[in-house]
Amino acid sequence: MNKQEIDKATPCKMTESTFIGSTSTLKAVYDAIDQNIFNCNLDGVQVEWCDTLKSRAAFLYEQVTFTKRQLYMRCSKIWMKNYTRKQFIEVILYEMLDLYLRKTASQKNTVLHVHLLQGAFRYLNRRFGMDLKINNNFNNKDPNNADIREILKNTSAVRRNSLKKPLIAGFKVAPYMKFENTQLVINSNLHDKNMHLDDRELQALFWTRFKGANIYAIFHDSDNMSCLLCQKEIGLGTLEAHLDSDCYVFKQPVAYHKDIKVNTFLKRDST
Repeated sequence: MNKQEIDKATPCKMTESTFIGSTSTLKAVYDAIDQNIFNCNLDGVQVEWCDTLKSRAAFLYEQVTFTKRQLYMRCSKIWMKNYTRKQFIEVILYEMLDLYLRKTASQKNTVLHVHLLQGAFRYLNRRFGMDLKINNNFNNKDPNNADIREILKNTSAVRRNSLKKPLIAGFKVAPYMKFENTQLVINSNLHDKNMHLDDRELQALFWTRFKGANIYAIFHDSDNMSCLLCQKEIGLGTLEAHLDSDCYVFKQPVAYHKDIKVNTFLKRDST
């Protein structure tokens, strides 16, 4: 079944890998997470599939030209081929959390970044039945990111050659591609030479950095579990079955659209 057939298929129970290569499903899942978790503050990212990415499940990169800057998320078909829909959601959510924290940081601090991610994971795992963990989307087989550098080199060449009109007669400039996210080094405590924080300070930083997002440091056991995408309340242990047969974001990705628009960190490319 090709992409067009997937997108037009009658809603029904689908196998685990039928979302692979469906751009409409990828966009629908990204947009649902953006709306429900980040209040559309990450609305400016373009999402796309990748046939050759092996070192990780997904990565972010920025394309810079003379006229604009554009963020992209590229997802690996190779990694996703045996993934369930829940694992697919976790891949995209992990990248979006990492990006959100980077956009709200005043300066780079990897130790704090890790602890804030872990705090977000605790909430999202309990509230929505996720299984997020640090470096969720990585392996250690390609520590130098050779495949990503090659992918970005080829992507730059393709986009350069696709320019309809050179900026200067007889001369075309390739878009500059900047790789955004890397594996994180886990430190079990917050006490390094740059940080000495108690719990109250960490909670204050958590609130500040996730301000504008629906992510909280406190989870009440009385809160009902719901689907992260369609927000339907579900019973404990029924998430996989719901995603396979009942979640309308997967059933009708083309029809899915966002009802809420707010100010964003990022502007979506209009081209």
